[in-house]
Amino acid sequence: MGRHAALELGHRGCKVIAVSDVAGAIADPNGLDIPALAEHSRRTGSVVGFPCGKAVDHRAVLCAKCDFLVPAALEECITAEIAPHVQARIVAEGANGPTTMAAAEILHTRGIPVVPDVLANGGGVTVSYFEWVQNRQEYYWSREEVISRLTERMVNAYREIADRARERCGTLRQAAYEIAMDRVVRVTLERGAQ
Repeated sequence: MGRHAALELGHRGCKVIAVSDVAGAIADPNGLDIPALAEHSRRTGSVVGFPCGKAVDHRAVLCAKCDFLVPAALEECITAEIAPHVQARIVAEGANGPTTMAAAEILHTRGIPVVPDVLANGGGVTVSYFEWVQNRQEYYWSREEVISRLTERMVNAYREIADRARERCGTLRQAAYEIAMDRVVRVTLERGAQ
């Protein structure tokens, strides 16, 4: 997930200033050459030793001053100890559960929105559903159509969640869970459960 996020952000003109993997981390405040880094990582198995970046520790990546922080691998890497030092404007959870509940509360209090994992990494599940639909119909969409449908669903889901969070002065995670629970209750009642 992290590699693809970095490549996509770079492709869209964002400057990716720090990355990490299980073996280490690198940074360059002027921006890393992400395609070259991806090739280096593919060849060596790690970002470690990439010649166009400075070696840093994992905490430096999580606490770097940036617009977007995308924790994309480890569960519970943003803890209550790390959260006060996060300098990102937005945290987008690419991994499952990278932010502890205590850290999420600290980030919310500090005004740093956390796009929850259930939304931020929901694209893969959505495309799996699209594959199921296509297989059932034996009618297959083009890559462009899949991307268009995915984009529409993800943008609409984000807007619905953001609107609910704003209305209730809550977090994006709380709003996402509320919407999910509302849908489960509605469907259960429609099917005749009491």
